Amino acid sequence: MNVLGTLKSLRSRMPVFGRAKKSGASLRRFARHRCLHVAKMRILERHFDVDGIVTEVSLKGVRFRPASMFILNRVDQIVSVTIDNMVLRGLIRNATPMGYGIMLTSELTDEQLNLLVETGAEPDLLSLAQPAPATVN
Repeated sequence: MNVLGTLKSLRSRMPVFGRAKKSGASLRRFARHRCLHVAKMRILERHFDVDGIVTEVSLKGVRFRPASMFILNRVDQIVSVTIDNMVLRGLIRNATPMGYGIMLTSELTDEQLNLLVETGAEPDLLSLAQPAPATVN
């Protein structure tokens, strides 16, 4: 028996554990809406303010992009995000080049969500808020 036949034979006898992992988008319970709002995030433990923008909003979370060039790993920090006169409390769940993913401690109402989506900047301005792709020379 050749090597390929042996591998197929072994593979067919091995148990299958778990199911294939779903992507992040398919696991979301709440739809994300693109927007652009000037905002301020306060890290409550240190009373430290960070200026930036909110680029996405959902009933249970926001994506905050700091104005600085650096995204520090602040996962599990309790924060408040101020957008205009609306103050939202939450927990930083992830830090990516796109900004901080913040899970809100309480859901937004439909009216609050609609207000944030409708009063956000035009969608074509959102491309300015995204990091530029890396280039190789």
